[in-house]
Amino acid sequence: MNYMAKVAEMFGVELGEKFKLKDKLLREECLNEYYIDYYSFYSVIGKTPCLDPVSLERVLCGRYELVKLPWKPKNGDVYWYLEIGGEKALCKTIWNNSTFDLAMYKLGKIYRTRSEAVKHVDEDTACWDEIRKELKQNEVIGE
Repeated sequence: MNYMAKVAEMFGVELGEKFKLKDKLLREECLNEYYIDYYSFYSVIGKTPCLDPVSLERVLCGRYELVKLPWKPKNGDVYWYLEIGGEKALCKTIWNNSTFDLAMYKLGKIYRTRSEAVKHVDEDTACWDEIRKELKQNEVIGE
């Protein structure tokens, strides 16, 4: 029986999804990107994937932690975001490289699934509240 799909799920990534690793002892990110497929754990050096059982062992033992890379949607991909009006409404839209799409991506506020967006509601609400607060302060100061 092959357990790589379970390993990927346990690490919170999908098979083939690229991620980075952070060394907890040195408190720094490793330079390479990594991914798990049906057969093994790989580091990507340049564009070449290399089997990397040592890094897998370090993740399993807790020395390394996974750092998810931001999802990069393509034209036509559906994504979710928190509506920035007064309500906490989750919205679904289609990526088309609009200014809105690009701004939300740059802020890290787009999500591949509704369930992923739900996990970030409090964080995103705090972000939008902070931006509103900054803008309101600028109005008072007269900038």
